[in-house]
Amino acid sequence: MSRLHRREMLGSSIGLAASLGMGSLAWAKDAFQSPSKNDFSTLFLTWWTDPTTTMVIQWVGPESPEAQSVSYARHGTQDKAQTASVRTKPFPDKDLKVHRCELEGLEPGTEYEFRIGTVSPTYRFRTMPSKATKTFQFVTGGDCGIGDAAIRNNIIAAKQEPAFAFIGGDLAYDNGKSGPTFLRFLQNYSRHMVDPQRRLIPMLSCIGNHEVQGGFRRSRVHAPYYLSVFDGIYDDPTYGVLDFGDYLSLVMLDSVVPGRAGGRLS
Repeated sequence: MSRLHRREMLGSSIGLAASLGMGSLAWAKDAFQSPSKNDFSTLFLTWWTDPTTTMVIQWVGPESPEAQSVSYARHGTQDKAQTASVRTKPFPDKDLKVHRCELEGLEPGTEYEFRIGTVSPTYRFRTMPSKATKTFQFVTGGDCGIGDAAIRNNIIAAKQEPAFAFIGGDLAYDNGKSGPTFLRFLQNYSRHMVDPQRRLIPMLSCIGNHEVQGGFRRSRVHAPYYLSVFDGIYDDPTYGVLDFGDYLSLVMLDSVVPGRAGGRLS
């Protein structure tokens, strides 16, 4: 397979320099439209295991036979592209699926480009370094929502070229009840969390009470939208630790929200 065809990224990468304009904010006020086939408007990156050698690619949309694999290679090289399979699982709302692909065996501190099947634009990302031999930065926050303020924060954050974003709960304010609200959050993130080098910025998060029907002390089934995409790292308890090589560990807590394996916390 030949190396990835280079295209300008669509949607999330277009017009970063102009994205503070009113057109960008007006988009957030448009009537919500559920993702259609081969629509990557909800695409985002995250990690389930070591961020120095892996990357998880996820998006929500209908099933598509044209988007069942991911081709990837080191950016700026003549490397032959490798291919990884895309797996799907149900999204809580009818007719939509969570599409996910974990790339493994990547080189630390390296830029990659990838394309989904034959139908997506070409995207870029970077892995975390294997050692903390030089500085890197990340951004963190929480209580995001889907309004103008959240979009402005995303735009400002992306300009800092962070290695990743860590969101400490209350992402979309879907309250475990509104799929469109959660998908709008992903669309906002996908569109604006792209750095000036056109690299997608991976997202890590904790669960908050506004991801859950009824707020605190509920079960996993009461956080259907959040856990549809973050169950890869929170597959049983909704708290954990993510280790970056041997130099950083993020301890991610759940604020006593959904509990363990569908049970309740006391």
